[in-house]
Amino acid sequence: MKRKNVMYNGEPGQNNPDTSSAVGSSKAFTVKIKSTTALPSCLNTCNPAFPLVASDVKTGFCYIDRHCYADGNAAPYAGDECRKCDASATPLSWSDPVTTSFCFIGDKCVAEGAHAQVGYSCMGRYGPSTCYRDDPCSKCIPSASGTAYSPVAENGCMVSTTHAVAQRPRRPDTMSFAAMSCAALAVRSWTWPRSPRLATTTKGI
Repeated sequence: MKRKNVMYNGEPGQNNPDTSSAVGSSKAFTVKIKSTTALPSCLNTCNPAFPLVASDVKTGFCYIDRHCYADGNAAPYAGDECRKCDASATPLSWSDPVTTSFCFIGDKCVAEGAHAQVGYSCMGRYGPSTCYRDDPCSKCIPSASGTAYSPVAENGCMVSTTHAVAQRPRRPDTMSFAAMSCAALAVRSWTWPRSPRLATTTKGI
């Protein structure tokens, strides 16, 4: 069930109440949740007077967030896909992040091959904003690191452990670079006003 955010009365910051229906912005709905007394299939017993303990869960299963999961099942929540049901160790909660095929960065699971995000200025609906796009020079490579984005030497990226300043070209048609970070390569450019053959030279990705 989805509905629009009711925080605002019409458009944010505007004195224009919603008149699309007789009740205006005062909209709501009710839900009756069906109750049951049947024991969940993965539990041996359930005493509502006491908290569940690991021995209440059947072998080979987990009981998490009031749902049954088989051993090895991944968490269904976005950002938690690298956690799983570990029936032998934590049958009542998700396991620690598994970083063999995922990375765990910023308290979120990141799929193998996913790129880091870089922010840039853009124009949003209500004025200047920050948008995000893939950083082609860093991505999740679990075999290299399961807890951080790893640098990649492709897509025109130069990977180096140093961050020297780029050298100004000696001639309009040639450019020499010291070791640079990929981010610097993406934005570095020089202008040659006196060169009729090559007015602007840009090194990009």
